[in-house]
Amino acid sequence: WEDFQGGLMEDKIKDLDVSIQPVRLMLVKLCKFTFTIKNSTTILLPEWYQMLKALKLPECIMPHDVSMQWNLIYDMLEFTTQYHTAINSMMAACNFDLHK
Repeated sequence: WEDFQGGLMEDKIKDLDVSIQPVRLMLVKLCKFTFTIKNSTTILLPEWYQMLKALKLPECIMPHDVSMQWNLIYDMLEFTTQYHTAINSMMAACNFDLHK
């Protein structure tokens, strides 16, 4: 882990925090999405697999185990680029309440 804030002035640290806030929020939403899908084995998980089948994508769940994968953020973003159509469709489904 490398601390990039070490040599920055306080105002630059605030600017950095503001500039990375959208990325931070997106990653939090992806984690919540994955947690919701994986823990809803009777409703959302089967719907997720149906969505993947309809889109002709391989059945897979986004990597989410932070303690086991040191490169999790990269894996999550790579998964998101490959499965963005399915993720957007699931999040847009208002009856699953994932669009917030």
